Amino acid sequence: MRITYYPDTDSAYIRLSDGRSMNSEEVAPSTVLDLDAEGNVVGIEIWADASGRLDLSQIRLERKPEKGLDAALTLETGFMQGPVEVESAG
Repeated sequence: MRITYYPDTDSAYIRLSDGRSMNSEEVAPSTVLDLDAEGNVVGIEIWADASGRLDLSQIRLERKPEKGLDAALTLETGFMQGPVEVESAG
């Protein structure tokens, strides 16, 4: 698992596997699951307020240009600080 945090936009991407994303599904406000061809989750996009929704206390800051932005990477985190409310279909 790799977490990429974008401080300029307070967004994050959590890569769970090396699978290729073929489809995306918004499961909560500003939270999108990237799915492979079989429907397995390969990544999670958090578009807003990532620092309030993820425990970023153990992120090691690395200055690594990614599309012109700085990214912070970690393999150790408490993951979600609180529950994500899932929108019900229907």
